[in-house]
Amino acid sequence: MEGKDMYEDPSLINAYIKYTTSVAVALGADPHVAVKEMTEIVQFEKDIALVNERRNQLYPTFTANSVDLSPVD
Repeated sequence: MEGKDMYEDPSLINAYIKYTTSVAVALGADPHVAVKEMTEIVQFEKDIALVNERRNQLYPTFTANSVDLSPVD
């Protein structure tokens, strides 16, 4: 999932965990272990999204068009 806001909707989070758990079970994982681990993974993703948002606030991104690429004399 992408962006911090995506993790604030409980129904979306539950659907995402349900989907990823079903994929893990289809690949042979134990259902109880898969739910636990997918829940942990979603929390980890949320933590990364928060850190990424803070980084973007501190260090704005630049595009090639926004940077002066002319030669320096």
